[in-house]
Amino acid sequence: ETDRPPVAADLFARRSGARSRVVDLLLAGHGVGILEQVIVLEKAKTLAAEQGIDVTPAEIDTEFYRALAKLASPLPAAGDADFDRAAAEQVLSEVLSRRNLSRAEYLAMVERNAYLRAICHGNMEFTAAQYREEYQRAFGPRVQIRHIQLASLSEAEHVHRLLQSGRDFATVAEAYSANLRTAPSGGLLRPLARDDTDAPRALVETAFKMREGENSAPIRAGDWFHVIRLERHLPADERTIDQVRGALERRLRDRYTEPAMQTLYRSLFEQAEVRVTDDILAEEFTKKHPNHR
Repeated sequence: ETDRPPVAADLFARRSGARSRVVDLLLAGHGVGILEQVIVLEKAKTLAAEQGIDVTPAEIDTEFYRALAKLASPLPAAGDADFDRAAAEQVLSEVLSRRNLSRAEYLAMVERNAYLRAICHGNMEFTAAQYREEYQRAFGPRVQIRHIQLASLSEAEHVHRLLQSGRDFATVAEAYSANLRTAPSGGLLRPLARDDTDAPRALVETAFKMREGENSAPIRAGDWFHVIRLERHLPADERTIDQVRGALERRLRDRYTEPAMQTLYRSLFEQAEVRVTDDILAEEFTKKHPNHR
């Protein structure tokens, strides 16, 4: 009798118990992070509605494209350099796997960022000093470089030897660079000012010391190694601030939006009144946010 097959009630109980256990584990492991995203997204939607800001599906798609582009290249590519979408999607999959995040969680973050960005853009104003600083970055003395981005010192040294043997820099960049956005254009970056914050300091400082046409030795910048080539030194532009104000405003928006979004995220979360009724989720939420009301 003990070997009888389980009846339907037994199977339901076992499956229900297993499902409950899985849900408990998911809540303990991911619940607080997902809850934070939902809280900020809903608060951002409410604030956007109050300010008359409409975030369209197209703007959310643009935010996703922006996130992919950043994965493809954190460096400022020259012009509107495109990138291999399939390769960038593969990088995204690898990042999500390492961070133990689902694609659905990531897309929720993308939607949240689209709302945060729209709100920040709607409330941005810049001072005369900020316009002057950006003018120096965009139109003061600059350098334009090509770069080859590599994952290890040994790879960078190999590429450096190829260049020393006379190989064309742009061709080597296209073949070897790990940067999905700049590799197709031979590693070309947009012109960089001496105090530019869009590229690693080590690259900028090295470039300003180089001669036109010179290749560098491997340079470490964060988790990556780079070999660069100085294409040209650019003198200061003769146009006035007023003549390029539109371009400066676009650059200022790009520069200040990310910090503003982070500040707004924290503000919206801190303002939210949160009451968690699930015991497991409440315990994990209190551990992470002991002072949250």
